Amino acid sequence: MSVITKFIDDYLTKSGRTDIDPVEANALLAKAGILKDSKDRPGKPLRDLLRKEELPHAFQAGGKGSSWTIPHSSKGRSSVSNYSPTKPTPKIQTPPKSVVKPTTSNHSKRSFAPLTTDNIEILILGTMPGDKSLELGEYYGHPRNRFWKIIAAITNEQVPITYTDKQKLLARHKIGLWDVAEAAERKGSLDTDILGATPNDLDGFVRTHNNIKAIGFNGTKAQTLFAMFFQRNPKITYFALPSTSPANTGITFDEICNQWRHILI
Repeated sequence: MSVITKFIDDYLTKSGRTDIDPVEANALLAKAGILKDSKDRPGKPLRDLLRKEELPHAFQAGGKGSSWTIPHSSKGRSSVSNYSPTKPTPKIQTPPKSVVKPTTSNHSKRSFAPLTTDNIEILILGTMPGDKSLELGEYYGHPRNRFWKIIAAITNEQVPITYTDKQKLLARHKIGLWDVAEAAERKGSLDTDILGATPNDLDGFVRTHNNIKAIGFNGTKAQTLFAMFFQRNPKITYFALPSTSPANTGITFDEICNQWRHILI
């Protein structure tokens, strides 16, 4: 276990990330020849070790049965997760006042309206738009974000050039986009710098889009934020996906596409 723990710690330190999910971690471990992955169920060998508490600093953000999060071993559970798995879901229309942290900074940011149609079957959730996306008014607007190339690859389509073409690509495959956070404080674009997040009304969105079969979290932070505010719907399948952010340099394009294909259920 010391080899696996050291490898993950080194990766998190080099990439500047706070945590990683088992699917992405197992893919990296397999590439390094440390822990063979499962072709049918990516991440299963590492999840099996987590269930045996071989990496005691890992935790399940939403409680037993939810997805695993693996932080740096020196951080432990408490510094990564600032909530209790048994915390009741707050009402989205009137979030608790304690959710929003008073601040005098000028880094307050808000997310976009959802990019959707009435008949979407797949919803992809990010954290909130980065600075380049906010500047352009477009989802995943940074030129080095791999999101649009990944969606094109897994749907066997050409990479869209214009934002209109990007929206049409999503509509053809019944995919919608939104972010977990409606507003937050963040200096820059790193997910690790998000503070005082308040959620979008995802429960209401799912109720009005009742064809949704799958929800994919674009990166660990999106999944962690979701677990802070919402409970999972038993009628929906959830997928923890590697982040498409330019900051996620530890996974190849082919590897990330292989994992993202799981959302096309």
